[in-house]
Amino acid sequence: MAKTLLIAPAGLGAGASSVCAAIIKIAQANHLSLDFFLPVKQRSCFMADFLSVQPALSRLALAHYLHVSIDQVVDQLVETFHERCCQSRQALVLGLTVDKETPNAEKINAKLAEALSAKIVLVGSGTADDLTMMNSRLDIALEAYQLLNLPVVGFILNKLGAPRDRHGKLCPEKSIKPPSKKVFEKLAHLPIAKEKKIPLLGAIPWSIDLISPKLSYLEKIFSLVWLNEGRKDTRIRSILLGCGNKENFKGVKGLLLVTTADRLDLIESALKDEENISGILLSGSLSDLIHEEQRRRELLEKAKTLSVPVLQSHEPLLSMVWKLQNIFMPNPQDSALNTCVQDFCAKHLDEQLIMKVLSES
Repeated sequence: MAKTLLIAPAGLGAGASSVCAAIIKIAQANHLSLDFFLPVKQRSCFMADFLSVQPALSRLALAHYLHVSIDQVVDQLVETFHERCCQSRQALVLGLTVDKETPNAEKINAKLAEALSAKIVLVGSGTADDLTMMNSRLDIALEAYQLLNLPVVGFILNKLGAPRDRHGKLCPEKSIKPPSKKVFEKLAHLPIAKEKKIPLLGAIPWSIDLISPKLSYLEKIFSLVWLNEGRKDTRIRSILLGCGNKENFKGVKGLLLVTTADRLDLIESALKDEENISGILLSGSLSDLIHEEQRRRELLEKAKTLSVPVLQSHEPLLSMVWKLQNIFMPNPQDSALNTCVQDFCAKHLDEQLIMKVLSES
């Protein structure tokens, strides 16, 4: 039977699939053959597509088995695991995340780990300055597994410093500084890690660059006309809604200006700082600007000269803003970005400790 390591999320949005991708990269770099087993592809598990892994159960099948019993789910998963990994010496399993569809995810993870004689690594996330909350979340998850005498061999902290609202929802549009070195020094001394003598295998900071979509992705959201393509593959790192006075664009990299077509003053201001602008998205028709036809033409010519993309949609500005709220989402088809996610996460894991855990699992 394969030596098995189960990566178990501790709470929502932990990014356990990204951690799995990083561990696979580390294993490959050290010439270790490691099979990846995906029990169920949940909504947040976008890296499964990038890794070209088929889930053992669909969400529909999972719901069916859960309607009967958790044991039915585990039995089916174990059977599929043995079918797929019968020749494997080493296997990595992505645990389920607790959500509305799988409220019993932790129980499934625990029973699956027990059936596979797997060791467990807990993955938690949170703001880097709220170590107490993070420590409590990991402690609760750890207790659930240790009550069943299941071996938890490490912690991994992910998305540290991520901007969140008071409900814990990720808010990429909010600017936030990356965690300081002092914060990461504190992480190595988390009370739970010291008390339980369980090593911290890595601390991965949050980065807007890992979820920044290409400007061309807007074509999937809106019906657009490209007034100027320019650098259409540049990435959007932040969004500025221009509807009031002239805005200051200084110091904001990868900014998408969203404004009505009649705000030529804002367009002009954006073009003066073109190095920071990823693109300009206009709402409404330019035909209403007949009285400023010459100025409009000059601005479009300047945009072409500077290679600043300019896009136009006839949708109302409010509708556009509403749709733009969801553009900072993982995109399985963006292979270049997913490779960056894998490399970035692997860089922030302790390679020696990861290999030690894999060799002992």
